[in-house]
Amino acid sequence: MKHRRPAHAGRSAAQGRVLVSSALLGVALLAAPSARAEGPEVSIAINLGGEVWVEPTTVEASLKPLFDAVARTAKVTYSLRTAATVSDLHRMLAEGVANLGGSSPLTFVQLAEKLKLRPVIKPVVAGSSDFRLLLLVRRSSGIARLEQLKGKTISLPEAPVVHQVYWDVFVAREGIRRPAGFFAGIKKKKKLESSVLDVFLGEADACLIADVVYRAMVELNPQLAKDLVAIHTSTAFSNFPLFATPKMRPDVLERGATALTTLHFTKDGRQLLLMFKIDRLVRTQTSDYKTTFELWEAYKKLRVTSTP
Repeated sequence: MKHRRPAHAGRSAAQGRVLVSSALLGVALLAAPSARAEGPEVSIAINLGGEVWVEPTTVEASLKPLFDAVARTAKVTYSLRTAATVSDLHRMLAEGVANLGGSSPLTFVQLAEKLKLRPVIKPVVAGSSDFRLLLLVRRSSGIARLEQLKGKTISLPEAPVVHQVYWDVFVAREGIRRPAGFFAGIKKKKKLESSVLDVFLGEADACLIADVVYRAMVELNPQLAKDLVAIHTSTAFSNFPLFATPKMRPDVLERGATALTTLHFTKDGRQLLLMFKIDRLVRTQTSDYKTTFELWEAYKKLRVTSTP
């Protein structure tokens, strides 16, 4: 039996957007300009990875109360640019227009080797600094394995790109070499939560969703956990990083990182983090993105072997 789209779906979507935008919190904080702060300027470029519903101006406006405080603590002034595409982000970092960048884990690994980037900060959300992708189906469907989805409809988010990249690699590893002929179709959704609702409402047979987004939806609608079940869980991938180029002054970077990672020690800082559903911001390193590097390498090989 199909379910009606729940009345709280709007709230769920809003919370999902906040969770996605949480990945940009560290970037937006460091990007805070302050007329009262003195010291060297850091230029930051961010790429939203296709998440067009996360408006940079909205993020900046939300963070405004702490802009001056963070700038004073780090003794640095900042400027922020938005890169519309990964290519734009690459150009800004390569040309020195920006010395800090923020984007999805996949974008980071694509640019890391070319530009010798180093990840610096990532958010901890719902107690975890990483996420896993869940393949969800309806419990009543009796589906327990990927091969049982033959002739079925899959719902995937358009962004972040990691969903599509992981799906392609996962399907190939399971021995399905011609997905277009195996599945009935792939539905692309602009909002992360819409994929889950497609399965919940019987409009699709399976979906791929990040565990942190799904848990937030279950908190709002416990019926989801009763009706849906995960038949596959991916390896863990680190959350969205803030990364630095070799041109970034180490002392400036250290001051900024310290200001961000101690934000949760203050009352105002905790309130700001709570607004973005973030526990705290923590330091990170290249090895944390090992699984993302491996996924991207597998995807590149897959594209080569699948090219006619």
